[in-house]
Amino acid sequence: MHFVPCSLSKGILYINVGTVIYAFFLKFAYVVPYTLLSITVASGFLLCVLMPVHAARYLARDLRRLPKQFESFCIREAQCFCCTNNHIMPGTGEPIPCDRELVYETLKEWFSNECAGDVTGQGHLDYFDQLVRTDFARSATKLVGGGKISYRNTFLVGIVSIWFCLDLDFLALDWDQAIRQCALYFSVAFSILLCIISFFLQLAALSERIVGIPRSRCLNYMLTLCLGLLEALFYFVLYIPHARTREMVSWWPQVFVVLAEVCLTSFWFRSSLP
Repeated sequence: MHFVPCSLSKGILYINVGTVIYAFFLKFAYVVPYTLLSITVASGFLLCVLMPVHAARYLARDLRRLPKQFESFCIREAQCFCCTNNHIMPGTGEPIPCDRELVYETLKEWFSNECAGDVTGQGHLDYFDQLVRTDFARSATKLVGGGKISYRNTFLVGIVSIWFCLDLDFLALDWDQAIRQCALYFSVAFSILLCIISFFLQLAALSERIVGIPRSRCLNYMLTLCLGLLEALFYFVLYIPHARTREMVSWWPQVFVVLAEVCLTSFWFRSSLP
């Protein structure tokens, strides 16, 4: 079982929204002439990526702080509603039971064997602190430190936009073109998009580690724009081979591009692939 920080869900949500918006944008981009296609696609990608990049920078800050929070964890310092209000329900004045005592008694029951020789009566609390700082911390930060994300989680984020594209293509194109577009979209779903998502998370983590979050709102937004441009450039480099080969008569250039991107993805996610 792996635990994932709650802040990661917000970043994934923004990525999902941006991916879906871009899928719609990409379909309309194919009606423009080829000379404007790459510029149109890159511009649309930049617009859709700014929001996820901005959120990812704050996500990277939270994830960077996470290990230190685990290192200093102490259950005795945890706040609870009942103790904060002196065990009296605000507004009614009725007494309320202490949640802290219930949690402490539960931990004492859980770890009675591990703390059998304890004479202070506080051994179960120290044992729980140690578990959180070691085992739980390792599990919670295993796949998120430094902006890392597993292949499976990245695939689940990026797959949502593919079905819309496939549906329109099979309705509008002949079988030969539809099959080639199908191969293209699955190549995007299983390789290109995953590398892009992982790249921008690592880029956000790197910028947060070097620059942090500027206090000036203007500088903060300018940094997001710069990172978005780098992300769009990275996407543009991966997209050009597909844009060039999808109009060719022969299938072999497209097959070569797909195989090259599969190799790139395998290397990129080598630590999380089975």
